[in-house]
Amino acid sequence: IYSMGKKKFALYLGYIIGIILFFTFLFKIFISIYFNETYYKVPDITNYTLEEATDLLKKNNLNINNVGEGFSNVTIGKVFLQNPAPDEIVKKGRNINVWISKGQALVNVPNLVGKNYLEAKTIAENKGLIIDKTIYVEGQGEYNSIIATEPETNTLLTQGEKISFIVSKSSKNKMITMPDIVGLPLEEALSIINKSNLVIGEVNFITVEQLQKNIVVSSSIKSKSQVESGSVVNIYVSK
Repeated sequence: IYSMGKKKFALYLGYIIGIILFFTFLFKIFISIYFNETYYKVPDITNYTLEEATDLLKKNNLNINNVGEGFSNVTIGKVFLQNPAPDEIVKKGRNINVWISKGQALVNVPNLVGKNYLEAKTIAENKGLIIDKTIYVEGQGEYNSIIATEPETNTLLTQGEKISFIVSKSSKNKMITMPDIVGLPLEEALSIINKSNLVIGEVNFITVEQLQKNIVVSSSIKSKSQVESGSVVNIYVSK
């Protein structure tokens, strides 16, 4: 009788343990589904087409979200950027944002002939071009003005390519009138000097009571005096 009781007890205990394990297993499945706690490593989908990237993400139980397009060095029509990044660990069903390449950004070399060097440099850099060489030659035109560019005007370049300037250093400069820059903000004064085909020299900051900072107080060339194009102008500014 004692032996039979032990067998029944062991049998009941086995049933109880089995039931506990069964419900524990079910509970884990419930938690996994309800809280979506199955994790996956994000694959690298850059250089894939949108269709290829979508298929690869589906195989990893992830979704794709096409955010938009942008210029890049990646082939047109392929993913050049993704978020989250490759190898990050995310939950099942996570949206992976992608951006599709429009190829490299192309720009036409603008017509810079006749423009002051600093103005031409600003225009070129705003187009995404890099200034390479600046060659000064004797030639017609105002001092420090662009005679030609290499490549020439309207040449199609990608952003980040280089452009060189051929600039006039003619000694036969015409006479111009020194503009009145006293009392102007520094940035405005510098812009006027550049456009007047004068060269900015030293910018000296001095203390002037009851005057706000960055206001031009005086210049090395008197306002409205006649000077050669290309003359150097030193200015004094309040600090």
